[in-house]
This record gives sequence, structure tokens and C-alpha cells, in this order.
Amino acid sequence: MKHYIKFSPKGVPLSHLKGDLGGFNTAEASALNGKPYLAEATIEGYEPFDQATQIRTGPVYDGTAIKYTVRDKTADELETYKDKEATGILTQRNVKALVAMLNDGSFVPGSNYMPAQIKTILKAKL
Repeated sequence: MKHYIKFSPKGVPLSHLKGDLGGFNTAEASALNGKPYLAEATIEGYEPFDQATQIRTGPVYDGTAIKYTVRDKTADELETYKDKEATGILTQRNVKALVAMLNDGSFVPGSNYMPAQIKTILKAKL
């Protein structure tokens, strides 16, 4: 699949597109009519990554290259990710039922886990 960068008439990158885009202005045609144009581009740095521990940034347009970078999440970003995942797990119906059974002593007689306590334990496991 071909990738293109869309440039303003003054050569400023605006966005990128992919696919068969016949009929669009080339750089040469744009110079004559003052319209935005497309240039075929290469993709760099768009490898698979671990969304739990990494973040993909980009795109950055560098000439006719569309560049992405992957970086590790900061401690705050990891905490936010874990908090969101733990909250999602706790809102599932089967987990709510499990919490109710834990609290009524079905599994561990006399225990009274609060959702916040279970969330802390779940976050430690993520």
C-alpha cells in the first residue's frame, strides 16, 4: 500500500494518506496552480509495541518520510494505565459478583474486601 504526505501549496506538510490516490496533484502540478499536492512517502518506526508499557508517538513528517517513535511509559503513565485497567476489570459483571461473594464470606469466611482493596491487588498484578 502506498503512503502519501499532503502538502500545502507552500510545501508545509498537512497530513498523510494511504491507498491508491490517482488524480491528485503532484508537486510539479501544484507549483503551476497553487493547490495542495501529494508526495509519495515512506513509513519509519511503525513497528508493533507493548501498549501496556510503551507509547507510540507521531507522525512527524520529515521530507517525504512519515516517522513514528516508540518510548517507554513514564511512572505516572504506567500508574494511569494500571488504574484504568483495574477499574475496567472491577466493572465487569462477573468480577462484581466475585466481589459480592468475597464480601459475604462465600470464599473466605469473615473477609470483607472493599473494591478499592481488590483494585490495589489487581493493579499490583498488571
